[in-house]
Amino acid sequence: MSSITDTPPDLVALALSLRTPSVDVAGRRERLRVIGRMRNMLDGEEAETLRELDQLNTFPAALVAEEQRTSLSAGQRLCDRAATAAAMPELSAALDSGDLSGRKIDMVTSQLRGLSAEQLDEVAAQADRIVRAGASLSDREFGSVMKRIVDHVRDDGVERFEQQRRDMRFGLRTNAATGMVVPYGQFDPEFAAILTGAISAECERLFHGGQIPAGAPTDHLARQEHLDALALKSLVTGGQRGGGDAWGPGPDVSVIVDAQTLLEGTHEGSVLEVSAGGTLFDLPVEVIRRWLDSADITPVVVAPGGQRLMMGRTIRTASRAQRRALRNLYSTCALCETSFDHCHVHHVDWWEHGGTTDIDRLLPVCTRHHAYVHHEGWQLHLAPDRTLTVTLLDGTVRVHSPPRVRSG
Repeated sequence: MSSITDTPPDLVALALSLRTPSVDVAGRRERLRVIGRMRNMLDGEEAETLRELDQLNTFPAALVAEEQRTSLSAGQRLCDRAATAAAMPELSAALDSGDLSGRKIDMVTSQLRGLSAEQLDEVAAQADRIVRAGASLSDREFGSVMKRIVDHVRDDGVERFEQQRRDMRFGLRTNAATGMVVPYGQFDPEFAAILTGAISAECERLFHGGQIPAGAPTDHLARQEHLDALALKSLVTGGQRGGGDAWGPGPDVSVIVDAQTLLEGTHEGSVLEVSAGGTLFDLPVEVIRRWLDSADITPVVVAPGGQRLMMGRTIRTASRAQRRALRNLYSTCALCETSFDHCHVHHVDWWEHGGTTDIDRLLPVCTRHHAYVHHEGWQLHLAPDRTLTVTLLDGTVRVHSPPRVRSG
């Protein structure tokens, strides 16, 4: 199979090209591209070596662990990657050319687990599509494509989902050193999405205004986990809901599905994403159909066109409906790969300067970039087609293309 991009030079030539000094942003961006391609090609060399070792009846996972000073499980993951690449020669060729990363192959491997031989053949028949998606999409987007492909051969994943429901477990154990009680278990993705969404909504209700309780951790991740625990406690102990906030009752679960998938089942262009609290959940479309009758969870059905949600200055905080609409447009921060569910909804025209809470003036922005905008002088300009132009304090200009519209 030919490379997605131009035929690459060998690894030595790529390495020598890195010796050329980079004096500007464009040059350094090119260096990053070359480094990424070299890393992918090395993943291909590693996979080929492991395949050869396997043919010699050695224990390649143990050899990897020994030579690379890693764990046996990490070595086995690399062997599984090599096996997946060998089963689909198109993937192996894309690794060798630097168009596909080993991480993308690992994502394919994860999705293939539990498939029958016939189902594996169905997936392998779409190897060219998998390579094209892997070469052009982010990890998150590629994961969605692989999920759609595998769901389709699994008959929308209903059988797997029913098994997941039967495998639900929950328990508690006490850490003898700290005295803290640690929950453990596993949940089917439907319940996990609802639980995570309920915690996210309750956390927003309790702490939206920045009222962080005294003694909360200062580390951002630890603090969020602490607030989530307090939100769960509030839910279990009957914390009162309501109060006229913009979110309304019920779990904050985002569901995006195209009309054809909802009505007929998964297809090549299916859009089906379920997220809550920054986590994506793998659910069959049958569950989404059942949610249509739910008072708490309303799927966003994607079709050509769409509604603009204009709230003017009637509310300052983006409404739940506006967040859902933005979540349909952006899976991440408008400026980086941070998950949408870990972003603030930012007024391009600042509220304190007379801005409005209208959907065409709102953007999802992660905590880091939100701080740059408010405290480092970054200026944002959002065009009608959602092309985003960022002007830094030193005059540097960065342009971000409009988000891809997801439609059925």
